Order: sequence, then C-alpha cells, then structure tokens
Amino acid sequence: MASIMCARCRQVITNPYEQFAERLEYRRLDTREHRHYHTLRLLCRACVDAIAVEHRNGGNVDQAELFDA
Repeated sequence: MASIMCARCRQVITNPYEQFAERLEYRRLDTREHRHYHTLRLLCRACVDAIAVEHRNGGNVDQAELFDA
C-alpha cells in the first residue's frame, strides 16, 4: 500500500496497518447489494484514537454549548 498523509496531523504514514480511511457509505433503498463509498479523509492510528476519545462522554455531562441557541 502506498504512503498517505494524515488529513488531521499531516504526518506521512507508510505502514499500511497504521492507515485508516474515513468513508461515507451510500445505499440504494431498494437493495442492500449496491454500496457506494466516498472517502472523506485518510487518517493515522493516533488521530483515530484521539477522535474516539473526543466522541466519548464518560462523565455523562451535558455540554452546555450545544444547547445555546
């Protein structure tokens, strides 16, 4: 696999086990067979782990900035 540049930290990754692709999947409504993928960005393992930590809400604390409108 070719080397990639992480879209988040801009580090060049040559190890294929450290390369991840964030994809968006489209499906037709009439069948599950035809899937269409659109790659959004390429990421390294460290950034994938950091995104997972950011999305986790371990304390179950309400984020007030989301409710300010």
